[in-house]
Amino acid sequence: PWSMATWLYIDANSPNMPPSGDVSSIPSLGRHNVFAITTDAGKEASSLYYNQSDGKMVWHLTGSEPGLIECAGAAPLNRWFHIALVRKQGLNNSTIDEKFLRMYINGVEDWQLRITGSGTGILQVPLQVNSQLSLGASGDGGTPLRTFNATSSYPWIGSMSEMVWYVHRSLTTTPIQSLYNGGYTFDLFDSSMVKQASTETV
Repeated sequence: PWSMATWLYIDANSPNMPPSGDVSSIPSLGRHNVFAITTDAGKEASSLYYNQSDGKMVWHLTGSEPGLIECAGAAPLNRWFHIALVRKQGLNNSTIDEKFLRMYINGVEDWQLRITGSGTGILQVPLQVNSQLSLGASGDGGTPLRTFNATSSYPWIGSMSEMVWYVHRSLTTTPIQSLYNGGYTFDLFDSSMVKQASTETV
């Protein structure tokens, strides 16, 4: 299990934001990564991005069945907002849990499965790798310090602040709301802060 949270600002008025007509012609221009986690071979294991084409924040994880969720409403533009992601413990391959991945916007659970092609959007048997993290762009070929270009690096256009990662912890609603409301002071090793996926009420 793991969780992450950060403040984001999508600068829709930036001269670097591609025009909607260009995005219609080349959809990859409209993908703007907050982060991308890649394997040593350059395979994308996970990414969070703003999809300009439909105005959604999208979270993707690779597995035997890929996980793909999006915010239910449109992502806020030209103002700061808080986003948090939660991945539960386990492989999700026996009793399938549709809430194995969750997204919160401004402290409120706000997500839906993103259905594409024959996929269900429900993550099963997540890819387990020793990964590399790229912020504000896409990693490629196992190195985050790549030469970027407009169509394949998926640059973030805006700002981000106060990004935190929680390894081996599935944050619940209360600490996520506390992070949104100005911070949360706690003992990182206090197991009472979170519940294991088998007993968590969502």
